[in-house]
Amino acid sequence: MVDVVEDNPGLSILQHGYSHLSYAPVTERKCELGSHRPIVTITDELTRGLQQLREMFGSRFHAVLVPPWNRLSLDVVDSLPASGFVGLSTLGPRSSGSVELVQVNVHVDLIDWKGGRKFAGEERALGQLIDHLRLRRLEKVDPLEATGVMTHHLVHDEPLWVFLERLLSFTHEAGVRWCSTDELFR
Repeated sequence: MVDVVEDNPGLSILQHGYSHLSYAPVTERKCELGSHRPIVTITDELTRGLQQLREMFGSRFHAVLVPPWNRLSLDVVDSLPASGFVGLSTLGPRSSGSVELVQVNVHVDLIDWKGGRKFAGEERALGQLIDHLRLRRLEKVDPLEATGVMTHHLVHDEPLWVFLERLLSFTHEAGVRWCSTDELFR
């Protein structure tokens, strides 16, 4: 994995939780970083993970938390700066949130998780993309937040890869500039 990152200068590493295990009761939605365990246990794990990733990937690692299932408790959010995190990324328009954390979220989920873990389809993906851009323009969400597209490369099917290739090609030709992790989480 380290070799792949070293060989691809456009890749950045962010922290996706610690164990990707849900500690929520089966009657609730999955959540690793919720209020189901002591905050000290969660912060210890996240800090350990942050240190490991920093050692493995050096400057390619950014101390940004991307919580599994896009869920975490407010106590965890509040603990992130003291644990060494500078950023947070979840799903949906960002809120005013913590002044100590840079929050840049994703707004387009390309996977239909309930419909077979496959590409959600061009109509849904483009609809989410256009909707966030429209809400930014109307200032109904933070107009300065970049519009983020969430990928899940381990479950991408062929239609999703084709869509991404077309989207990136189209946006490049239209003069859209995709921001780097360094730019987003300064």
